[in-house]
Amino acid sequence: MKLSRDVLVFLVATGAILCARFLDLRWRYEEGFHFDRYAGGLPPSMLAFPLSLLLVMACMALIGVRLQRGLKKPEAQVQCAFRGALLCSIIVVVMVVFMTVEPGYVTFTQGFRDRILRESVLAELHPWAHAVAVDPKDGMIPVDDLPQQVRGLSPAFAEVLPDGSVRITWGGGFGHWGVEISPRENPREGFIDGELHIPLDHASSAWHEVQ
Repeated sequence: MKLSRDVLVFLVATGAILCARFLDLRWRYEEGFHFDRYAGGLPPSMLAFPLSLLLVMACMALIGVRLQRGLKKPEAQVQCAFRGALLCSIIVVVMVVFMTVEPGYVTFTQGFRDRILRESVLAELHPWAHAVAVDPKDGMIPVDDLPQQVRGLSPAFAEVLPDGSVRITWGGGFGHWGVEISPRENPREGFIDGELHIPLDHASSAWHEVQ
C-alpha cells in the first residue's frame, strides 16, 4: 500500500508535465493564430509550465520526505530504493520532455503564419513593401503608413532593413514576431541570427525571435 501511494504520486507528476507540455504547444499555436487577442496581456501558455512545475516539485518533495523517513528504518531499505528510483525517473521524464518536444515559439509562429495566410494580406503587402524600400525614411515606417488591412492587426512598428527587406513587427516584453518581405524571391527560412523564419510565399516569411 505504501509503495502504491508513491507510484500514484509518480504518475501524477509525470502526467502533469506531459499534459502541460501538450497544452502549452496547443495554446501557443492558438496564441499565434489569435495574436491580436493577447496584445498587451498575459497569454494562457505563460501559466501552463509554472503551475505544472509547482505540482511536479510538490510530488518530488512528497516522495523525498517519505524517502527520508524510510532511511531511518533499516527494514525499509527496499522501499527507500524504490522511492529513490521514482525520484530519478521523474527528473528523467522532465528532462526528456524539455529536450525532445519542439519549443513553444515554433508552434506560435506556425499559428501566426496560418493567420497571416488566412487574412490574405500578402498580395497587398508586396507592392507596398517594394515602394517603401525604394525610398525609405530613416529605416523606420510609421504604423499609419502601413496598408489598412495590416493596421487592423495592430502591429507595433515597421522598418526597412539594410538589405532592402521590409519588416513588420508585433509583440513586446514577452517576445517579438512578425512578417518580413524580401526584395528578392528568396525569403529567409530556418534559424537565422537568433530568429526562426517560416516562409509565407515566394518572397516573405513569418519570423519569431528565439528565446
